[in-house]
Parts: sequence; C-alpha cells; structure tokens
Amino acid sequence: MYNVGMAVTGDLTTVVIPAAGLGTRFLPLTKVVPKELVPAFDRPVLHYAVREAMAAGIRHVVIVTSPGKEAMEDYFKPSPHIEQLMRDKGYGADDDELHDFAQRLRFSYPVQEEQLGLGHAVLCAREAVGRENPFA
Repeated sequence: MYNVGMAVTGDLTTVVIPAAGLGTRFLPLTKVVPKELVPAFDRPVLHYAVREAMAAGIRHVVIVTSPGKEAMEDYFKPSPHIEQLMRDKGYGADDDELHDFAQRLRFSYPVQEEQLGLGHAVLCAREAVGRENPFA
C-alpha cells in the first residue's frame, strides 16, 4: 500500500488526474477556460498537480479530459515560440519548469465523453494506465 505524502517507490510511476468535469460552478469563465487551468496564485491548478506528481517520481501523467478541453493538452505541449518569449521577458524559471515537464513526463489524455462520475472518469483511464499497472 502506498501512503499519501511519501515518496513514490517501486513500480508506481503513473498518476491519473480526473479533469473531465464541466466546472459549472465557475461559469461563465469555464465556458472557454477549463477549470483546471484557472490560476491559483501565478500558475494553473493543474500545473501544481503535475509538478507535485513529478517531484514524487511520477513519469506518466494521465489527464482524463472531456470534449472542448483541449487547452489542457496544449498547456503541456512544447512551444518554442512561447518558450523564447518567456525567456526574453525574464520568465526563464517558469519556462524551465514547463520544459522539464515535456522532457521528463509522458502525457496521455483519454476522453470521458459523458460525465458519469469520478469512478467512470478513472475507468476511462484504464487503457492509458494498463489493466494491471498501479497508479496514483
């Protein structure tokens, strides 16, 4: 059994982040911005979750998403133009962190077509995780 807050050991290298909900409590903002990309301080909430997972030894991040939330995938894709702009504007440390995500992590984005609850969202990650593989 894995204890929350302890470093990941052994073969636990995958995390599933259910992010398919519609964010109805944050409407109208979530009409165009996924709730997971709403900033908390200076970064999106999803950024903090991925950073913590990477620090714990995770190498595969599975973000269960829904139609219309492609911005989450775009956030973690390398973008040389934006990365250069960030360095030019003095945001080199932020760029380094995004670059680390792209270099050290593998991302998968299974889609939950219909919101049928948290358990269903996790089930949608089955193929990306693998049937017998442990995950956080």
